[in-house]
Amino acid sequence: MKPIAVGGIAQDMVDDFPFSDENSGNMIHGRAPFEMFNSAVDVRRSGWRKYYQAGTPIDFINGQCSHYVFSCANFLQFGNFTDRKRAAYSSLQKSLEPVEVPLVIFGLGAQAPASGEISPDGIPPEAVEFMKFLGEKCEVISVRGEFTARVFRELAGVENTLVTGCPSFFQRPDAFAELKEYLKGPREGVLFYNATHLRSKEERVLMQRAILEHQYWLEVHSAEIHRFHVDAMTDPELAEPPLPLHYMLAGTAPDVRRDELVAYFAHRYRIFRDTRPWYQFNKEYVRLSYGTRFHGNMAALLAGRPGLWLTHDSRTAELTRTLHLPALTVSDAASMTTEEIENSVDFDPMFEALPKLFETFNEYLATYGLPQRKLSL
Repeated sequence: MKPIAVGGIAQDMVDDFPFSDENSGNMIHGRAPFEMFNSAVDVRRSGWRKYYQAGTPIDFINGQCSHYVFSCANFLQFGNFTDRKRAAYSSLQKSLEPVEVPLVIFGLGAQAPASGEISPDGIPPEAVEFMKFLGEKCEVISVRGEFTARVFRELAGVENTLVTGCPSFFQRPDAFAELKEYLKGPREGVLFYNATHLRSKEERVLMQRAILEHQYWLEVHSAEIHRFHVDAMTDPELAEPPLPLHYMLAGTAPDVRRDELVAYFAHRYRIFRDTRPWYQFNKEYVRLSYGTRFHGNMAALLAGRPGLWLTHDSRTAELTRTLHLPALTVSDAASMTTEEIENSVDFDPMFEALPKLFETFNEYLATYGLPQRKLSL
C-alpha cells in the first residue's frame, strides 16, 4: 500500500506554543487524516525522510504516494486584503501546482462578511484564482458548508464542490456511540469553557461566570492568558492579570478578587499540545464543553462527551447547521443561567442526521478511492 501524503494544518503543536502563531483547536482538524488513513504520512515536517528516500517533499508525494490530502480550514476570508493574505493564496497555489497525484482538499471554509453578502469586491483576486485553480486541479472539493460552496460557484464559477462539514467530525466514529451511552446515565464532571473574543460584552459575562463557578478554562491561542497562568503557578504574588481580564477587578467591590483570579488560572486553566491527552481529559473530567471555539467543543464530541457550540460568526453557525450540532448564539447564552445552558443541549438532531452525514462524507472519499468511515450506533 502506498503512503498517503498529508499537508496543511499541523496535527500537534510545537513546544513553544502558544508563544508561536498557532491555534491548538486546528490540530483537531489537522489530526483527522491520520485517524482515518493508516498509511498517512506527514509531509509538513522532515520525519518522513527516516523511512522514505526523496530529494524534496514534492518528489516524495509524486513518486511514492497515492494521494495528497491537504487540510485547509477557514482559509478564504472576505475583507482581508492585506499583502500577507494575498501572498498566502498565491503561495499555496504555487506549492500545490506541481502535485501530480490526486489532490484531496479537506474541509475548506470561507469566512463570510458581516453583511452575509457574496460580493466580488469583498475578496482579493488571488483568492478567486486560487478557487479556480482548485476547481481544475481537484475532481471534487470538500467544503465546510453551503456558503462556501456558493462562494466557489458565484465568484469563481466552480461547481465541483461537496458540502461535507468539517472532516474532523468523521475521524472517530466510535465516539458517537460512546456519547449516546454517556447521555443515558448520570453526567459527572465539570463544565469546560472556551472563549474567542475576550473583550466582547457577551463573552465577558460567560468568562466571569466560568471563573466564579470554578469551571475549567480551555485556552487554544492566547499567549498573554498563558503567560498569566504560568506566572500564577510560579509567582502568584507578582502575577499580573492581562488587560482583557481587568474588567473583573474594577471598582471598590469587584465580583472577582485578584487572589481568586490568580488561584483560578493557576488551577483551572488547561492547554493542550496533543489531541490524545485532550481527549482523555474530556473523558475523565468534563460533563460539558461549551463556548465559541468550534474545535474546542469538537474535542469533547470526539471523546464521547457533550459539547455546546456558542455561535459568534458565520463560520461557526454554518458548521453547526451543516453537522446538526447543538448550538446557541453567544448573546442568548449570556442571558441564560448555567443550568439553562446545560438543559438546552439536544443531540437528537445530530444523531438523526448522522447516517446521511457519513454517507455524504464517504461519497467524497469514494471519489478518490479512499477508505470509508464506518458508523456504528
